[in-house]
Amino acid sequence: MKRLTLIIITIFTLFGCADDNNLIQPVPYIPDNDTNINNNDNNTITDNNTGTDIIDNKPVADFNYTVNGNIVSFTDNSTDDYGIIKWEWNFGKALIDGEIISNEKNPVYEFKNPIRDDISDGTYNVKLTVYDNISQFNTIEKQIKVTGLRANFSYTINKNTVTFRDRSLNEGSNCFLVECKQAVKWEWNFGDNNISNEQNPIHTYQSSGTYDVMLKVFTIDNISHYTVQNITIE
Repeated sequence: MKRLTLIIITIFTLFGCADDNNLIQPVPYIPDNDTNINNNDNNTITDNNTGTDIIDNKPVADFNYTVNGNIVSFTDNSTDDYGIIKWEWNFGKALIDGEIISNEKNPVYEFKNPIRDDISDGTYNVKLTVYDNISQFNTIEKQIKVTGLRANFSYTINKNTVTFRDRSLNEGSNCFLVECKQAVKWEWNFGDNNISNEQNPIHTYQSSGTYDVMLKVFTIDNISHYTVQNITIE
């Protein structure tokens, strides 16, 4: 009996008077989601699985474009650590033209003056704003020149020899606000691996067949437009 009492006293001495710092603390609750966004200046994401902070840099906006007269094809080249999720294009203003918005990644846009409904030459300030998954954004702006110049040609066939005539015109219906520029350079591709820079070339084909003939014309500002026609040599 004395031995049992001694054991109880010993256990009480070792554990019963322990202070609160030695008590087992409850495990804090951790949400099930993988990440938690910290709204601070460092733009960090906390990984709740590891408890570590991950830097999420702002996106970098960038784009390329190709011009065919007044029709411009845009290609998004923006980058971000974890991917772009939203695109906002502003196609800008030229004289009295209004602002147009697109949310496509790679839009194709035809620049026209909505008041006069023509496609005369103009300059537009195009902006692209991109957003990442925590609503960080970045904007880039580029100046784009377009033209109402339209490539066109006619031709006559004599056996296997074709005489081409340039019929290109600037389709601006009213040029009282801007100068409608005409073609100053011509690039012909006859579809048989032969080319010419003449305005009105004559070309002889070596064999019969159907050929895709392309004419590309340029303004003094090096803005271009092209057209393709099929011709058949008997």
